[in-house]
Amino acid sequence: MSNWSRPAILESLRISELDVASGATGEIELSGGFITFEYYESLMSPHITAKIAFIDTGKAVLAGATQDAAERLGTLQSSVPTLKNKNVHIKISHPSNPPGVSNLDFETDPLVISDISTRIEGTKMQLIGLELTSKYARDNKKLHLKGTYTGNIKNNVDQILSDNFQTNLAFATTTANPLTIEGQSRNPFDLILDMAKEAIPATPHNADPGCFFFETLDGFSLRGIDDLTNQQSKFAYLTSDVATFCERSNLRILDYNVRSSMKNMYSSLMSEGIKYESLNPETFIYDEVIDTMSSNEYSLGSFDIDAENLYNSNEYSIEITDFLDVSPVGLGTEVNNPGNFWKSKSKMRYSALFSKIIDIVVPCNLQLRAGDVINCAFPKKTDQPEEGVADETVSGDYLILHLSHQFTSNGQTGSTTHMTIIRDTDGIYWWHT
Repeated sequence: MSNWSRPAILESLRISELDVASGATGEIELSGGFITFEYYESLMSPHITAKIAFIDTGKAVLAGATQDAAERLGTLQSSVPTLKNKNVHIKISHPSNPPGVSNLDFETDPLVISDISTRIEGTKMQLIGLELTSKYARDNKKLHLKGTYTGNIKNNVDQILSDNFQTNLAFATTTANPLTIEGQSRNPFDLILDMAKEAIPATPHNADPGCFFFETLDGFSLRGIDDLTNQQSKFAYLTSDVATFCERSNLRILDYNVRSSMKNMYSSLMSEGIKYESLNPETFIYDEVIDTMSSNEYSLGSFDIDAENLYNSNEYSIEITDFLDVSPVGLGTEVNNPGNFWKSKSKMRYSALFSKIIDIVVPCNLQLRAGDVINCAFPKKTDQPEEGVADETVSGDYLILHLSHQFTSNGQTGSTTHMTIIRDTDGIYWWHT
């Protein structure tokens, strides 16, 4: 059996910062009742989340108390009046990890219980499911920003993280356009997400506007779309239909489902056409921009097609109507293009990125992160499929949109990594290293 297919090892599971019914304060060890743990990160989420399920058999041990172990046994429900906002310390290791690569380790920096998703009671036990978040999500709800943020967007995001969460961006795309924006009592993450949508990356050259703000195991990131798609692929995955020798490989695609795929290039071009209408409330001047997707140096696939002959510049599939913000705290338009132009480009780039959507399952790989690029080879669908032949329009580089590591107490099941992967064009060049 390959290392990556082996079950994970639960090294610890406990809940701390408890005010228990007995009046004692301490921790409860729960590793004996562990069933499943699911860890999530996503380009669409400013914080990580997780789910855990365990059986509460009445043998939870309250630590830090003066009674002996036998006297400290009881159900979690009887010991702890409320679980919300309590800390969950969990550490999971996996044989897939090479030296120097971190495990899922939330011992020192624990996750926080946000909700009880499941509570099924039996005669002798309870099945309990807990929704978890990073501590930053809990703190974010308590914070309301009221100041004015002016200047470079990346620097302002870093400042908000430092002032409110005592952390900084782990990875960031340099932004070019200045922005003045009011806090308006919004939570930090809400304000940062608004900034990200309005950011124009300075790199790579000629990058389209729009950034993602998200959290992974490595910390917070503010990354431009073209910056993400310009990455080299981190791993190359194959389906068993593509290469039978790979059936027991660490890089085998165990299962996949194509949720959205362009039927033809014309429909793709149509989906990427946007009509942006704007009205200046001061001058009452009406403006209209029809923009289309053209060859992009930083696409994940290929634009090897005569787009001009296929696309009617007067046709579009998305129409946006907006009032220009002309207030002193509005969007800065000093960089590159007027606001109406870059707004249409931003909407179009976000939309195009979801042209192809595929869900895949692979053996557990804790080296992967949301925002990584991976290469996937999918089999060509024919009446008589040829061994080792990949479908070049579907295979190729993809960006990881959502990522979930899933672990179970069942030693026969193993551990898996589930991903939703996306890209903006057809493949054409499917093997990229």
